[in-house]
Amino acid sequence: MRFLALATAVATTAALVTAPAYAADKGIDDVFLGIGTTNTSANISWTSTTPVTDQVVEVKDGETVAAKTDTTAFNGMYGVDAELTGLTPGKAYSYRVGSDTAGWSDWYTFTPEAESTNWNFLFYGDPQIGASKGKKDDPALWKHTVDTTVKNNPGTDFLLTAGDQVNADRSATEEQKEAEYDAFFAPAAMRQLRTAVQDGNHDKRSLDAFHTHYNLPNAEDQNYYFTYNNALIISLDTNIEDTALHTEFIKKAIAAHPNSDWVIATFHQPPYAQSYHAYEDKTTWLRDELTPVLSESGVDLVLSGHEHIYGRSHLMKGNTPVKQDKQAAPGDTLTPADGEVLYITANSATGSKFYDFSTAIDEQHPNLTFEDSVAKNMLGHGTAYWNQDYTPDYTDVQVTPTSLKVITRNVDDNSVVDEVTLNKASTGLSDAELAAAIVVPLLAVLAGLGALIAQFIEPIRAQLRAWGLPV
Repeated sequence: MRFLALATAVATTAALVTAPAYAADKGIDDVFLGIGTTNTSANISWTSTTPVTDQVVEVKDGETVAAKTDTTAFNGMYGVDAELTGLTPGKAYSYRVGSDTAGWSDWYTFTPEAESTNWNFLFYGDPQIGASKGKKDDPALWKHTVDTTVKNNPGTDFLLTAGDQVNADRSATEEQKEAEYDAFFAPAAMRQLRTAVQDGNHDKRSLDAFHTHYNLPNAEDQNYYFTYNNALIISLDTNIEDTALHTEFIKKAIAAHPNSDWVIATFHQPPYAQSYHAYEDKTTWLRDELTPVLSESGVDLVLSGHEHIYGRSHLMKGNTPVKQDKQAAPGDTLTPADGEVLYITANSATGSKFYDFSTAIDEQHPNLTFEDSVAKNMLGHGTAYWNQDYTPDYTDVQVTPTSLKVITRNVDDNSVVDEVTLNKASTGLSDAELAAAIVVPLLAVLAGLGALIAQFIEPIRAQLRAWGLPV
């Protein structure tokens, strides 16, 4: 087992709040088990009240990894990052972070799931802790969502959020922003299951805090990617409206991993929205500029948030819908042709905020149902199905070599909100039909070649026998 560590201290916020239960020592906080570059790696990050250079990741019955710490602080806190590589799937690892000087975290345990081409991950829309403005207990709602969904899906490989982990209100103090980060990291699963995050439009309001708390793999210009088993997952920061930048990054990631069964992209703002966001300039850019790139690059599935309302697109060829012959419904099975992409937009994972279905920036339709929107011809461009029941959701993405099954469920009762399966295109022939069409004719050709060769060989053998030579 090999461990590599890189620690970087950057600015963070000092929280005047009660430390979460997992923070064992006053010097260490917000320990986070982030996604690594592959399924055999993990990126750990934490914050420290001191810039001492002796902080490490200590692995029980394993190596201790030294870290580097920058001397730049933001409001008295320092971010520390470490990359763990060479992990053995199926093996339990116990670890803690810190040092005798800085203080130590508790011991935590995680077990990388066994390598497989049949696996799953859980996807969450905006937790946006703090968005309810105190009307709801956002930290408790997030903890409830994570605890409940992880319990209901044992063996999940990793977690992924769609951005806006925190609200980071423009008027909030640094202490208030840090309290939101503390709440996001509070669930035990944040140290037991690797988690991938997005930079949402709210997270971007305090990028210093974002970079302090997260350690993104293969990161360039706010974009990053990782591979997991047979999938390539590409995360784009769509707060940055730079089509050329994103195009280059997508192509670079795919070129580095050309044999992935599936390419999944994730970014915060969706191209196909049901709320008033559908009528904003950002959405126009995504549709006109980014969707053609995703189709041309061979992306299969896109996961987004921002909407606080669930939505599923038709298969999209660039910005052009490829509609089914029937009305979309939960349970649909789709077989995309080359360049056809499915877009899924998650509802809120906490319920800290919801949006109504909209037909214009200032035209909201509270409590409208999908069926009503179909009957009244109100569906927006690209929309196949949507749901808004004003309760938190999560999505289970199940991966095999030939299919992606995307099941969105209600957090509390686990009922199905939507289910759609992407199947890879096939020849349409069974194994027996393939044998009849290819193997049998090939054998006949080989037999014919054998007979032809025999016609030339037999006279030569006869002459050799006439000369008394053994043949």
